[in-house]
Amino acid sequence: MPGGISRRRFMKLLGGAAAAIGLASLGYSLGCFSAGERATLGRSVSGKYFTTLERPLVSLVKGRDVDAMVRRAIEAIGGVEALVSPDSKVLIKSNVGFNRLRP
Repeated sequence: MPGGISRRRFMKLLGGAAAAIGLASLGYSLGCFSAGERATLGRSVSGKYFTTLERPLVSLVKGRDVDAMVRRAIEAIGGVEALVSPDSKVLIKSNVGFNRLRP
């Protein structure tokens, strides 16, 4: 095959690359590449991921009036003042799903 690579050669290169990656990850997991003790990531969050001061940071509200639902959801988490300073800009992303197909 002039100017190209044969299928057999490609498969050999692909197999060699996969073996090299596998051996490198095995060596890393065994500690062969570390200069000393391995660094570990410490946990920096408390056990209560979605609560602060006994109030939830996540709220669920159902209904049909969007304005009232947003107000109730924010009140349920203790108000905006509990989370944001007065001069901050805030984006509220709603988790909305639609059960109809796109046109």
